[in-house]
Amino acid sequence: GDAIAKQQKSGDTESLSFVFIAKQLQAQSVHKNGMRWHPLMICLALGLKIKSTAAYRYIARSGAVVLPSESTLADYAHY
Repeated sequence: GDAIAKQQKSGDTESLSFVFIAKQLQAQSVHKNGMRWHPLMICLALGLKIKSTAAYRYIARSGAVVLPSESTLADYAHY
């Protein structure tokens, strides 16, 4: 997404890193249907899914990284 690209261009990746780590920790203790995703995480997941659906599904199913569900991403993909 555009928000991630803007942060990378400005060199401000620390806030993206912080959001990523914070949301991964939160996802460990919240039921998957109760998770509220930060817009940067939505952008990150959408970017991955747009580049490669197979890679997105592999990472999501591996459990190594918790990602928003495909149905959650579908809500944002039309904008």
